[in-house]
Amino acid sequence: MQKMLLAGYFRSKKVRLMVGWTGLSIAGIFFLWGILGFLSFIPSMLDVFGVLWMRIPAGITVFGLLMAAIGFWEFDED
Repeated sequence: MQKMLLAGYFRSKKVRLMVGWTGLSIAGIFFLWGILGFLSFIPSMLDVFGVLWMRIPAGITVFGLLMAAIGFWEFDED
């Protein structure tokens, strides 16, 4: 019963759009940080994280893009 309730909740278009826009904004923040850091307006990710820890912002960006892909995915309507 609860599984069906949650499945219906996550299939609602409003929730999926909210997840999609949240994921896109997470990825967008790190994208802008990369561009502005490259242009030396703000400290770059390389200055903040170092070469070894660049996987942290990369992982967060990929997570945001995956959230956006799931959120904007069109389910087959039954």
